Amino acid sequence: MSSPTQTSSSSSERAISQLSVEQSANAFRSIFPLTATQFVASPTPDAASYIAYEDTGDIGENLPVLFFVPGMGELRQTYRFIAPHFNREGHRVLCMDLRGAGQSTANFTNYTPEDVVTDMIRVLDHAQIKSPIVIIGNSLAGASANIFASKYPEKVQNIILINGIVRDMPADKFFRPASRLLFLPIWGTTVWLTYWHTLFPDPSQKPADFEIYATALKKNLYESGRLYALKMYAQATKEPAWECATQVTCPVLTIYGSKDPDYPDPAGEPEIVRPRYAKAKSFKSVVLDGLGHYPHVEDPQKVIKLISEFLS
Repeated sequence: MSSPTQTSSSSSERAISQLSVEQSANAFRSIFPLTATQFVASPTPDAASYIAYEDTGDIGENLPVLFFVPGMGELRQTYRFIAPHFNREGHRVLCMDLRGAGQSTANFTNYTPEDVVTDMIRVLDHAQIKSPIVIIGNSLAGASANIFASKYPEKVQNIILINGIVRDMPADKFFRPASRLLFLPIWGTTVWLTYWHTLFPDPSQKPADFEIYATALKKNLYESGRLYALKMYAQATKEPAWECATQVTCPVLTIYGSKDPDYPDPAGEPEIVRPRYAKAKSFKSVVLDGLGHYPHVEDPQKVIKLISEFLS
């Protein structure tokens, strides 16, 4: 992937956005067609690295900015069914690609939930966001949301965790060592995509563009450095996020799919995490029956309703 250049809003936004989509092998499509993809530099000891994100720009003055952060092995377009709704409702919306994924570069040294927080701060600074934000994080990004909210409480209004992985799971003691072999280039992409498909347990809940998105994800993972990033995310401990949960003071909403294979007992997860948020202004948890790891893709209208009610 060639080094991207920093862009800004202009009358040619549509042309720039379309150009970036057509030229990037890892792009699915822009979430917001009239918004150019932004790139913020994140220097590393090795080379210039970039985080890609979309920003709808200023909309409603009295509504919080919503910051959507995807999980590991995902593209920011995972939020394609819910982020536009909140923009239409008047929210300024930001959606970023994790370092190592999507249109962000894959030449970083480290890939952990803490590193994602560092990138989130850079994106917010680049976008000149000063007001408290709402963080919506799926999977690994739930861990990052915890860390962010505990470290920068003045910057956060609410956090919303969609199947957030905020603690180390029992299976991690086997999965982490195995990941060194599972994510070898010769079969790593196939291994991940095979597992990724199981995260959608009900075929009837897959969106119409499921195979198109899966193909884009596959192309992205075949790019240099992507599997290494995925492996490092898989090996990263969530213990810091678990500890940080006890310091979160803002309102918290957690959403789970009842059939998510990432949890030993998805329906019981809320009662495990609830005590950690004792300092939160409020804590609400909802388990959506029959859904997997991506409720915002499987049943976006339910998730939109839950988020809207939480923010009202």
